[in-house]
Amino acid sequence: MSKQLKPYPLADLVPTMTGGEQLYDLVEDIKKHGLRHPIILYKGKILDGRHRYEACLTAGVKPRTVDGDKYFGIEDDAAAVAYVISANIHRRHLTAEQKRELIAKLIKASPEKSDRTIAGELGVSH
Repeated sequence: MSKQLKPYPLADLVPTMTGGEQLYDLVEDIKKHGLRHPIILYKGKILDGRHRYEACLTAGVKPRTVDGDKYFGIEDDAAAVAYVISANIHRRHLTAEQKRELIAKLIKASPEKSDRTIAGELGVSH
């Protein structure tokens, strides 16, 4: 296996999985079905898929990666933030508190955006 990939800092906008059971389930699924969705890289680091990457390593499955700039047009940090939100906000089961924390991080990271714009990106009320 190649060198260990590290997460890109923007990946931390979304909270990590809680509890070992979720990761265990992901490992078992990858063992059974393989990696269904590639790990998205940005600037040589994991932008989306840090849990899938860890599960692949644990399961002994070679992680498959794609460059976010080539496949998704992620050319700068603003596009990377938009991708992280789009890819994770609806697929992850975030608590109300986790959504509030994500909103606060996004407001801080993008002060030029209005509260309504950020709320619209997240699919929450402003």
